Amino acid sequence: MTRGHPICPVAWLLSAGLAAAACAAAEPAVRGAVSFGPGTRDADGRYHNEGFSILFPPEWELREDVPGMVALGISPQEGPGDRFLENCGLAVEGIDREVDLETYRASALAYLQRSAPGFVLLHREDTFTYTGIPAKKIVYEQESGELALRMLVYLVVAGDRAFIITCGTGQQAFENHQRQFERIAKSFQIESLD
Repeated sequence: MTRGHPICPVAWLLSAGLAAAACAAAEPAVRGAVSFGPGTRDADGRYHNEGFSILFPPEWELREDVPGMVALGISPQEGPGDRFLENCGLAVEGIDREVDLETYRASALAYLQRSAPGFVLLHREDTFTYTGIPAKKIVYEQESGELALRMLVYLVVAGDRAFIITCGTGQQAFENHQRQFERIAKSFQIESLD
């Protein structure tokens, strides 16, 4: 997030775009962002909401008021020259049960290629499993105003929901934050799908 600018996490862009793309294609595979009530955060920083959780660093600010996002963790400012606050967000979309993880990722990539200014795909990982959950990973760059950003995205499809975990920072700072982003994304757990 940039100083003095509204928060515009890419997960929101991605989830809003996939819903719009599905509607435009006349295939209701993606139904749009799912809303949830307020979650809770335990002493370790783990955020819990209706059947899922994710661990944000305890010193990060937690926001639940960002449109299209369930939760957004925002790092503290690292100094006066820090123009972008590293952040990791969680968005959830309703999808038809026939939509599998590969189809969802293909739709996400197609949307980002059309919509994210300066989009460059850097990495696309085949399906892998962590904590028993199949996932796919995307790393890409995009522009946001005068800033060049690098984003790490994990996609998880379970039942009639797609979970989008998006972590981002400036391109130059990405390597310094990548391990922390991976820890946050891999902390995601589905506790129940009721």
